[in-house]
Amino acid sequence: MKNFSRLLALLLALCLMGGCALAELPELPASEEAEVESESVAEDTAQEDTVLAVVNGENLMQSDVDSYAYYLLYLYYSQGFDITNPELTAYIQQAAIQGSVEQAVFFQKAKELGFDQFTAEEETQLQQDAQATLDTEIENWITNNAGLAEDATDADKATARVNAIAALEARGYTLEALTASLRQDMIYERLYADMVKDATVTDEEVRAAFDAQVEADKQTYADPSMYEQALYYFGMTPYYVPEGYRGVTQILLQVDSELMSNYQGLQASLEEAQDEAEKANEGDASATADAQATADASAEPTATPVTQADVDAAYAAILASVQPTVDEIKAKLATGTPFADLIAEYNTDPGMTQEPYKSQGYSVSMDSIYFDPAFVRAAFSVDEIGEVSEPYVGTHGVYIVCYVRDVPAGPVEYTDEIKNTLTQSLITDKENTLFGEKLDAWVSEAEVIYTDAGNAYMQVDQAQATQAPTEAPAAE
Repeated sequence: MKNFSRLLALLLALCLMGGCALAELPELPASEEAEVESESVAEDTAQEDTVLAVVNGENLMQSDVDSYAYYLLYLYYSQGFDITNPELTAYIQQAAIQGSVEQAVFFQKAKELGFDQFTAEEETQLQQDAQATLDTEIENWITNNAGLAEDATDADKATARVNAIAALEARGYTLEALTASLRQDMIYERLYADMVKDATVTDEEVRAAFDAQVEADKQTYADPSMYEQALYYFGMTPYYVPEGYRGVTQILLQVDSELMSNYQGLQASLEEAQDEAEKANEGDASATADAQATADASAEPTATPVTQADVDAAYAAILASVQPTVDEIKAKLATGTPFADLIAEYNTDPGMTQEPYKSQGYSVSMDSIYFDPAFVRAAFSVDEIGEVSEPYVGTHGVYIVCYVRDVPAGPVEYTDEIKNTLTQSLITDKENTLFGEKLDAWVSEAEVIYTDAGNAYMQVDQAQATQAPTEAPAAE
């Protein structure tokens, strides 16, 4: 819980500066459209605030802890967790009060080290930035809530602005509050930078991290489905490439929707009939025959079964519909027009306009699960780099594919981009370590005295509050 609360309490602390006193953890509505806004937390501002702890002589108020708890509640809610789960709410109360203590110690240390001191020029800049933020919020409120007509008068606009300012003030959006928040931002950034200033990595450490990641990816991505999920679904850069991949570019031709719908419907009907026949063949032949005879005697007349010939005819109709365009493409290829130029002229696949696919092509293997099987067949219908396939009908239209390269199997090249990415990752890890170590030391040295109200706030099932739930419920 310590690491979790530290990350949220301090790395996100400045999102939580405002708050109010709440008797207990608030509940979010179960609706997916529910949003957490500051006015939702501030409905009971008249309630008397309560001291939950005294941290190095400074009062820690329930409003501060509630703000933190409410944010944690929303964080888990947004990740799909059941926020009515008593284990989760128990954990949140423990994490909120501990995180608030850590936050208090952090800003006390910042003051001790003088990071809360600003020059006149810095104060002026803070005021200007806060005013710019407030002006933006006012305009957003007017746009979203005032309902001004295009021919609104100056008086209407002035009224809308007054209403916007009042509504924002009710939510705590004042110039003074925004300036204070920006000042806290600056204080946080100054102390954080000082805490992690010694975080450095060597070239040897970066290379070792690369080699370790290569070995891990070699195991993970031996399965092409895992490789393609990482590459295409999550936009990751695997450091190891499995065997059997080639890069292909394509010209995707759009097809008349009725022709495509007819083809896909016939194909689906044929596959369904074939599946049923296969299941019947797997059972008792005599029992199946008797059941079929009974069914035939009572069943209504059915449509003519779909045959492979029907599917082939629908396939041929699609090809015939794009044949003039295919002939143009082939003619231009025959005269030496580069396939890339023809992509620019004929293709409708937006992926072919984006790098690295535009120049390197899609990485495809015979076992690909990401691509339409018809596209995979087209990609492996040619044998030589530079060779262009015949047109293939698939889910998205008609594919004409060019085999542009072999994708080298094994570790990817150790480029400057990869080196820089790993360097930053390692530095971030070291910064987090330094940050945690120093904060832990400061908190251990702090005098923290909990009040009766603070102890009551923490009276939750300790077994439930030991650690945060780690998995969100499965989506329905």
